[in-house]
Amino acid sequence: MNNYTQSYYALLDGVLGEGGLQGFVDRFNDQYNVLNTDGFTWARDMLIDFKYSQIEAITNVAVLPDIVDKESRGTMLRTEGFEEKTGTIPRFAKGARFNEKILREQLIMMKRMEKIDGRMKEAIFNLMYDNTDKLLKGFNNILTHQRDQIVSTGVMEFKKEFFPSSALVGTKISFGVKNIDANKTESRWWKTATHTVANEGTASDPIGDLIKIRKTMERTNPDGYFEMSKSLWDDFITHSKVLSMIGLVKNPNFGKDAESAAMYGASVLEPEIKRIVEQRIGARIAIRNTKSGVLTPDEDTRDLVESLKDNFDPKNVAYLPFGKLGEIQASEPIVMGDPAAKIATSMEGRLQLLMTFNERQRNQTIDAELTALVVPSQARRMAVQTVTA
Repeated sequence: MNNYTQSYYALLDGVLGEGGLQGFVDRFNDQYNVLNTDGFTWARDMLIDFKYSQIEAITNVAVLPDIVDKESRGTMLRTEGFEEKTGTIPRFAKGARFNEKILREQLIMMKRMEKIDGRMKEAIFNLMYDNTDKLLKGFNNILTHQRDQIVSTGVMEFKKEFFPSSALVGTKISFGVKNIDANKTESRWWKTATHTVANEGTASDPIGDLIKIRKTMERTNPDGYFEMSKSLWDDFITHSKVLSMIGLVKNPNFGKDAESAAMYGASVLEPEIKRIVEQRIGARIAIRNTKSGVLTPDEDTRDLVESLKDNFDPKNVAYLPFGKLGEIQASEPIVMGDPAAKIATSMEGRLQLLMTFNERQRNQTIDAELTALVVPSQARRMAVQTVTA
């Protein structure tokens, strides 16, 4: 009698314990129940199909009331109602596999000892813990990535640098976010990717640009705030014209001596610089510092190389309304009812984890799947601008 399958299951079931796969996954909920998707929360209901719906209330500026005589009524406010856009929600998947090579050593020990001892159970538990940890982190990261890509670029573009092997590379999902014309050549804060004083555009004016963005958005978003990546912020506070402004605010005696003012500004601590900049531009600046781990094929070594990339486009600044920006819409996962499969969910039922066994290939696999998209509902009050190379 071949009880190889039972051995595999016995080994993993002993690790999962009485709670099974769901109980094992639930251990991570407290660790990962807070998404880094500021302004976007889960839509209340899951979707049956794969269509997202972007419904945005279209409002106009508040206008003065009419002056009328006692018998007349005022004119009606011009209301434009709602605008709806629909599209397809992308599906994201990742898996962890426990193959024969990984488990055979434990199986041999189990057969010799006729039991699963503490060290064996701990070894498999740590293996499952690490892989489940990485799976759940990855799915939280894809939602954070969507949020910061949409906020910083106005679209959800599946870029090759983040999704090197995806069939969706180059696909863009547009939401109607205002895209202010990018700074060109000498008006760019820096003309190359090397952000040094020597590479500053001669006509660059970072403070002036932020003020212009705020004023441009006053009709639809009179009381918003800025977001930029930490890498751009770190360079922004070294820009000679920003430092000159800081130096002149702290010591007006510098007058037209911009170079001396900049040298003085460089000695001011970052929290004070941020406070002065926010007062000057008339808006708060929030700094985003989220990154995604990406595996990219290396043509020379023929291996996968891991790297961290900014989710928030480091060349852009965004202007946003306070409060809710939209929802995370997700399709409800389908359960096929395989009696041999173990199923667990996370993200309040939206992320499905499926554990299956393939006796022919001698492996145990945990597949995780999420069909979700971050969808703005305040697109008309959001804006982005490319300010540097």
